[in-house]
Amino acid sequence: MPSDDLIAKGFRFADPCQEDMYVDHLQEMPDGKLQPLTTCGRYTRDHIRLDRRDLLNWRQLRRQRAQELETFARTATRLEALLSGEPDPVKQSQIREEIEALTARIAVDQRLFL
Repeated sequence: MPSDDLIAKGFRFADPCQEDMYVDHLQEMPDGKLQPLTTCGRYTRDHIRLDRRDLLNWRQLRRQRAQELETFARTATRLEALLSGEPDPVKQSQIREEIEALTARIAVDQRLFL
């Protein structure tokens, strides 16, 4: 807990019930590190060690998965368009299977990473 003197200078822990730390106090950088926007953000990041290696790896993986999810969603949309114009029932079945597999992967990754 910071001293009263530090609190007066803005050094305190962010209160997750009152504020969104990732909007008000920290910005996630492309490399996964957290850039403080306020003294509160710096204090919280440094004292809780929010830039430790396991959290950096997690944020990098989450960013990568978010990009992959966009690609999967675009691919599913293209497959839906392809399905609507495909007259062959065998090919329709194959396309449906691919759409179902993509949809399942999207659902899992959304639960895990977003």
